[in-house]
Amino acid sequence: MKRWIIASLASAATFIIGMSLAWSPATQETAILTEPIPSILPEKLQALDNNDIMPEFRDLPDEIEYPDSTNSLIDVFENGDLYRESEVVAKSGETWLGLFDQNGRSSLIPTKATVNKLRTISYPGEEHDVRLKFDHSGVPIFAVRNIKNLKAGTVTTLYHRPSTDEIDRRKLPIGAMKTGYKYDFNLKESWYTLRVSTGLRNNGDKVVVLVLEHDKQSQVIASNYGDEIGNLFWVGDIDNDGKLDLYFDESNEKGYFGVGLYLSSQADPGKLVKRIATFGMAGC
Repeated sequence: MKRWIIASLASAATFIIGMSLAWSPATQETAILTEPIPSILPEKLQALDNNDIMPEFRDLPDEIEYPDSTNSLIDVFENGDLYRESEVVAKSGETWLGLFDQNGRSSLIPTKATVNKLRTISYPGEEHDVRLKFDHSGVPIFAVRNIKNLKAGTVTTLYHRPSTDEIDRRKLPIGAMKTGYKYDFNLKESWYTLRVSTGLRNNGDKVVVLVLEHDKQSQVIASNYGDEIGNLFWVGDIDNDGKLDLYFDESNEKGYFGVGLYLSSQADPGKLVKRIATFGMAGC
């Protein structure tokens, strides 16, 4: 197809999409406004198949750059208390800030870790298991250390994903964040939208993107190949700045578990959140 035809089709598609957004009824109290979608240059269209829908977000970097943030976070709820010795991160006697759920109330609480080496081998390879325990009552979700702006105290939790066993037992309709996923959260009478859309990287790769929107701001905070980002585990205000924070599975790869904690209080200028800690484990 000649380039002038492709360009014309792109302009027409942009106009139609723009009109449909303008007339779509709001599903929540506050509608999220987005910037008009710019036209795609003909050379960028060559990276797409003729039958593909135009990506909503384009000119994305080949990879989202994150600071080194290991050894400051450990997941507890999703993986239970059993780890490989090389992956447990915590050591006996260390004090961490644990996010605990106690009768529906969430709190960050200083808690001491105990790591016991076992003779069992539960994961592939020859590495022995270790069991991690924290000396505090309640249901631990995750634990952090040496993270700026996180202090002991009550935490606002808007969402905490049930365990995989509970989801399966109760047949709950909870799945991964896939293309078309959208969820609205209200924090202190202010609405946030978390959704999964489509993107195009500078190198021509098509990806799915996780987008956070608030008060006419829009930020792509994660991207993945395939059609899903991962699982949303926790949403709330853990740094008590009155803004939304996120904790979710960033990997859709089988055989790997990788989570990231995103805080609003450390976001760069013009951004909503910033990833400040990660934790990962190879799967079974």
